[in-house]
Amino acid sequence: MGRLMDCTSSLKTLDDITWYAKRYWLVVRAVFVDTKLKNPYRTKCPYIPSAKIRREINKAGVFDNGRLISQEGGFEYCFLGIEWDIIRSQYSGKIKVREAYYCPKGYLPAQLRKNCFEWYKKKTELKGVDGKEYEYMKSKNRVNSFYGMMVEHIVKDIQTVKENLTIELSKPTDEEAQKQLDDFYSPMQRKFLAFQWGVTITALARSEHMRLVSLVGDDFIYGDTDSIFYLNPSKHDVAIAEYNKTWKAYISSCGIEYSAVTRKGKLQVLGVADPEPPVQKFVTLGAKKYAMEYMEDGKKKLEITVAGVPKKAGAALLGDIRNFKPGFEFFVGDDASLEDRQTWKKTLHYHDNEPFYIHIDGHDLQIGTGIGITRAPYNLDITGDYSEITGYTGRYNPNEIIIYEQDDVW
Repeated sequence: MGRLMDCTSSLKTLDDITWYAKRYWLVVRAVFVDTKLKNPYRTKCPYIPSAKIRREINKAGVFDNGRLISQEGGFEYCFLGIEWDIIRSQYSGKIKVREAYYCPKGYLPAQLRKNCFEWYKKKTELKGVDGKEYEYMKSKNRVNSFYGMMVEHIVKDIQTVKENLTIELSKPTDEEAQKQLDDFYSPMQRKFLAFQWGVTITALARSEHMRLVSLVGDDFIYGDTDSIFYLNPSKHDVAIAEYNKTWKAYISSCGIEYSAVTRKGKLQVLGVADPEPPVQKFVTLGAKKYAMEYMEDGKKKLEITVAGVPKKAGAALLGDIRNFKPGFEFFVGDDASLEDRQTWKKTLHYHDNEPFYIHIDGHDLQIGTGIGITRAPYNLDITGDYSEITGYTGRYNPNEIIIYEQDDVW
């Protein structure tokens, strides 16, 4: 909250970074050299993402679910002060700060936070209410848009219309990128949201998520955007209750409302670690690919989370958690219900060529330019990195891997 000021020359040691990170909002662009996890066997959820680093060509790296375990040579990575304690506690190696800026910390504008909460409240009250599906969806869209507007891509691909009226996309040159930046930030009076607010929101969410991961320690088995799965729940009940107590004390001092009531009268508090029903069976093939089995109202329930596959239809297609393995195809055919066909992920097929004719029922039908929409199949698979880490080659073979089973996965 304030003007960014250069502090590059002040960050000469690790403790210097820590000092600024504790007192100010801080952003650092740095080079890491020969980086590795301090304790690879006890670090259940490595933090640095491979997608966000720029590394030397032909230098080997080891990754788990897209997270860095070790990297030979150097790589460049940009991080916020919020993330520094996590990075420093997990990794060893050398670091050289190339560029760093700081400014005062503070809350987002009160009116912005209050307006965001109002839409969150509406979303919470409308969830699961018959006949209010559209209003619920739009309220959820409004909440998400607060963040989405902050992190809009400022530098976009260049679109060129060719003589044949096709559109060609290309990456902007340094000069074109700089012009887009200048146009976006000038005049500043038109800007009411800041990109750095958006990236801070997700960094704060990740830091809280990592705090929960550390609470359950070696019992941690999987973490998603806003959840963790772990063994031996009763062992961690006190620690998580204390986490929630501390969080509620903090959020109550932020100056806005922080809780809403569901249609069933349940109090929903923003940011608390809210326990779900215990899971009897859980399987994952990597990030955003997992299935679980649990009991609800005395009945066995199967739930899946696979990026691009609708939850309800996907679980029905899977049928049995034992089918959740590489090679399984999720797809709904023409005989599926209207709802399943409408909500299924689509593929767009562009036809920009010369018109042509097809002969149907004795008639010649001209096909011009247009877009065809088809339902897209999704095949479960496993990445090479994840296969190497787990020893799982990609097809179920009970003699090849150890299947670990334990009750009360939380």
